[in-house]
Amino acid sequence: MLNHIAWWLTESASVYGIPVMAVVMLLLVSRQPPRPRRERSVDMLIIGCLLLVALGLVSLLNEHVIKPGFHIFRPNILQLASNPPAQPALKISAAAFYQLPDNNARSDYLSGILNAADYNGPELQPLLKHHWIEETGYSFPSGHTTAAMALASFFLALGLTRFQGRQLIPYLILPLWALLVAWSRTVLQVHTPMDVLAGAVQGLVVGLLAWWFYRHLRALGKRRPA
Repeated sequence: MLNHIAWWLTESASVYGIPVMAVVMLLLVSRQPPRPRRERSVDMLIIGCLLLVALGLVSLLNEHVIKPGFHIFRPNILQLASNPPAQPALKISAAAFYQLPDNNARSDYLSGILNAADYNGPELQPLLKHHWIEETGYSFPSGHTTAAMALASFFLALGLTRFQGRQLIPYLILPLWALLVAWSRTVLQVHTPMDVLAGAVQGLVVGLLAWWFYRHLRALGKRRPA
């Protein structure tokens, strides 16, 4: 049950879940308070483009620079490579696993190990097994946590400066959601607390920078002559 909850939380901050969360928040922002259609459309376009660029750039930076640079192995891979001690389930060392050509090759290898008849590692629920097979990149930092915290910090900053009372509730809930996403990554054993802490800090910086750019773009737009 816990793994299922963690999986759904993780999916809400995945490459598919984050766009859905962003669209939901954009629709919420566009309707509070009621504004002319053109103003709402421009506002949504600016926010959407800023978030797309910010999240896209930080994802590329993580996957192609930071993660390969730190070269930190995922905790589940380390577990499979060392247990049971006499005959580790992974059959090769963690270092050898990460020397496989790319994520697809690592996923194929891990799928063969976890689905083999002689698999002797920890018992895995199908959902967790599938997630482990999907997540075979390096560990540090947590990209899911980065994306969730970036989205949460951006919309929280927006909500605090624009809304009050009950209208503010969805924006106050977002940081809790981001923290639960971070928690889910450790429950699924694909990240360490240090990974998610780094991802949270990174996401906070990205979200607030996006908010800073948003405010300046809106200020420039208001200064333009009608």
